[in-house]
Amino acid sequence: MFGDWWIDDMGKWRAAELPGQGTDSALPIGSDMLDQHTAYRQLGLVKALLTPTTITFRWDIWHASPEAIDSMIEFLEIDKQPRRIVLDFFYGGWITETFYAPAAAIERIRQTSLYRSIEFVDTTFIHEQSFDRIERSAPVIKHGFEYLSSVKHLYDMKDEKSFKALYSKLLVYSESRVDGLFIRLHFGGNSAFARMVYGSDQGLAVKPGIVDALPANRHGKTVSPAYSRVLHEREPRLHHVRALFKKDGKEPIWAPYQRLLYPSTLSDGTPVVVCLSEITHDVDIPFLQPDRRVTALG
Repeated sequence: MFGDWWIDDMGKWRAAELPGQGTDSALPIGSDMLDQHTAYRQLGLVKALLTPTTITFRWDIWHASPEAIDSMIEFLEIDKQPRRIVLDFFYGGWITETFYAPAAAIERIRQTSLYRSIEFVDTTFIHEQSFDRIERSAPVIKHGFEYLSSVKHLYDMKDEKSFKALYSKLLVYSESRVDGLFIRLHFGGNSAFARMVYGSDQGLAVKPGIVDALPANRHGKTVSPAYSRVLHEREPRLHHVRALFKKDGKEPIWAPYQRLLYPSTLSDGTPVVVCLSEITHDVDIPFLQPDRRVTALG
């Protein structure tokens, strides 16, 4: 049983076909955002994509039909072919998780279903990490910390190749004259922030030197207080973050990432905060797990 399917509100599997190409038992739902919104939120469907090696289920936790959810679980219980199981679900934003055991995937589906009638309050969660975890951080974070610790100021290019590779991933902020606001002096086109907000292709095209004030939105208001502490205390900070991001023309996504904030200076001595992040699922922040609670921190 391979191909693309829709599981309807009665739990029946129906072939996913484009408009005008299907049979009587198929669901002709287009790929544009409006059609997908209708499928997931108004019709309460679950999308199933099956290949010989992977099963992907896609659904909206708030709106998916209970019968469709039950049918999805039943399939996993009887499927005997060893396959990777990808759960792509929407809870204010899309998040993707991967499993290799049907029992674990089923448990996760049931776990997320407990939040069917629960609205989220916070969209950014931050856990500060002890610096003894720097050695176990993502390679970009670890190597960035080692490099920044070895130079006198940000533009001290003791190793030009390493500097250029690192600089493309950095955001650099200085304090503005307005209390609580920061000026973005550098926007790395290959930074995690560029990829999360603009996408990998567009992020690379963002011009360095863009000037922007923080906080400009709810996410900025949550993540920026630590900038002040790093600037004034001159001590780096290591964070795990899970935040909701909205790309233009696309639905929101939940992005988990590690973040290093490092106090540095420009060549003229101006204090700055260097922000280096890496998108990774290795974050100590539970998501939709009733037995593990997390609160948003400033």
